[in-house]
Amino acid sequence: MSRLHLSVFEFYQTTPIEFFYALKQQKEWDEIYLKTVTRTIYESMRIQTTLIHNMSPYSKKAIKKPTSLLKFEWDEKEQPKVQSLEEMKQALHGLAKKYGNKKKGKK
Repeated sequence: MSRLHLSVFEFYQTTPIEFFYALKQQKEWDEIYLKTVTRTIYESMRIQTTLIHNMSPYSKKAIKKPTSLLKFEWDEKEQPKVQSLEEMKQALHGLAKKYGNKKKGKK
């Protein structure tokens, strides 16, 4: 009951399915909160490490991007592939060959 912040009266007024969905929603919110807090801590740690490295008199080369120092799983989001002009032409020619030569009413 304390997890959902329900009073005793509210708890007894809920049906089992309402209670189940309330617990499920609370669990999803807790997971989102935990991921956000964890990511924030890791990002701040990466920035602090980069700053400490760049301030060090023994470092030969300064780090410009913190992502080059430490890579996390959320940094590696796949970029959508951009088709070249030739690939687009080949795709359109393939579609034209497949569907362009058919006459109406005949297959």
